[in-house]
Amino acid sequence: SDEAGSSPSVACHKLLRSLLQRAMIANFDQRSADALLESDMPAWFFPFLQEKDWRDVAYALANQRQGQASSFLSAVLLQISDTDDLKEELLSNTSSTSNFTVFCRSLRTELTNFFERLA
Repeated sequence: SDEAGSSPSVACHKLLRSLLQRAMIANFDQRSADALLESDMPAWFFPFLQEKDWRDVAYALANQRQGQASSFLSAVLLQISDTDDLKEELLSNTSSTSNFTVFCRSLRTELTNFFERLA
């Protein structure tokens, strides 16, 4: 059957993604990442954000000292915070102090929801 034939392929795909995630986190270079902002966003940027595995890498880096100083990661988090479907995911995966703008947007959203429930 197709399912039995694809199972090793799926396992291999998951293993490869896991290895890539760990390598990206271990080898993150803030200067190289921030240099990406000097021109138009790369073509892979928005498809990158659509994949939970890659967003998880951004969250992990944002919670590390080297990532907190990165303008590129700030741009990633801001883009994620602009996506309504991902706001809860963002809040559950990053500390509120990791990005002040994300924190302010989240606070504004929560306050708006609170006051709408009171009305």
